[in-house]
Amino acid sequence: MSTSAIAVATSIPPRLARRDAGRAIDGAYQKLCVRSWIDCGFRVVSVNHPDEIPDLAAAYPEVSFVPAGRDASAVSGRRTPYIADLLGPLIEAPEGVVGIINSDLVFEPSVAWQTWLPRIVEGAVVTGQRHDATSILDGTFRKYYWGFDFFFFDRRSARDLLETAAPFAIGLPWWDYWLPAALSLKGRQVLTLERPTVAHLIHKEPSLDDGWRQLAISFAMFIVQEAAKFRAPLPQGVSAVLPLCHLLAQMPELRWRHRGADAEISQIAVRYVPAITQTTASGPEDDIAPVSSSPDGLVPANVFRRFAERLSSGVALERAKHLEREGNTAEAGANFQNALESTPRDFDLLCAFGEFLLRQGNTAVAADLLRRAIESDPDHRAPHGPLAIALYQSAARAEAIQVLEKAIAKWPDFDAARDLMAKFSGGA
Repeated sequence: MSTSAIAVATSIPPRLARRDAGRAIDGAYQKLCVRSWIDCGFRVVSVNHPDEIPDLAAAYPEVSFVPAGRDASAVSGRRTPYIADLLGPLIEAPEGVVGIINSDLVFEPSVAWQTWLPRIVEGAVVTGQRHDATSILDGTFRKYYWGFDFFFFDRRSARDLLETAAPFAIGLPWWDYWLPAALSLKGRQVLTLERPTVAHLIHKEPSLDDGWRQLAISFAMFIVQEAAKFRAPLPQGVSAVLPLCHLLAQMPELRWRHRGADAEISQIAVRYVPAITQTTASGPEDDIAPVSSSPDGLVPANVFRRFAERLSSGVALERAKHLEREGNTAEAGANFQNALESTPRDFDLLCAFGEFLLRQGNTAVAADLLRRAIESDPDHRAPHGPLAIALYQSAARAEAIQVLEKAIAKWPDFDAARDLMAKFSGGA
């Protein structure tokens, strides 16, 4: 019998690109993620294309690597393994509790994973929503509402999932909607975990491409087919999306492949997520002391220091945006300021607050915040245009043009900066 109570399956990519407060940390971030899993007591299995395994095994000796029999490259262009291939090692695992996790998550250090989670998995699937940050140690935390990144369940559930796992693949859309729906249709309760939780460095989201549409239709057809077999009241998540899934499943392929159904497809998330996150659970709290066993402090415990404060700052940031849209600029400004006091180096916050102040005519403070945003992430083009506008409106026209010249030199395709340059150079 394994000494671990939980086995998890994932697929560690051969290369991971991540930026933390503008600094490339790539492999260091992946090592941080893996360390967090091991510190939580998980036995980790990574399913990969055979060609990827030798280098990955050398980099992560604490992980067991299993060759994938096939991959979803025809859908995504990447050698992403199918969920079915991740379920195989879990079905054979000696542990009573198993899980599937995305590979770019930092798990919160907590004994609850080993001591409390196994007690609530019986008859349930446990999932959760990650907390995104632009700076993993200092930025705001914002819950990612629209998706799920980890699932824990028992081995019997793993066997049940095999029945409908095709064509879903880890790292591609819709697998995180299919999995809880599939287990709810097998009588499992869906529990959304509040704490302990997971953190995640924000990165560019994949576009709504043909693969996204194709897998959405597969999800819709799965819901329609399995709901028709169900002989009891449908689970909330399934009933919430069933009418829409009927519509999508009957839609001509020519329409959904050419973006004709994107609006309807997106409505699945709007209806599904609130329906399956109604039942929450929280484990016993741990006292997590910050540690400094690495030169840059990049260890799991430090990721979750001041968690409540940083999450509150993220809530204030999103509230500020909402209040401005409603026209309540005074309250919006107060929320921006509250967030800034707790997380003064957060890139998204500096950009959003700077652009808000620019719209309010406070160009001097706006320029200061936007400069700080560029210092935080010099390789992100977003703050350069607003900074140039703030400087120009503050009568610092030479500096405004200089900002644009540097941005255009760095990003020759930065058309918005070129348009501003033409406007400013013309003396407008």
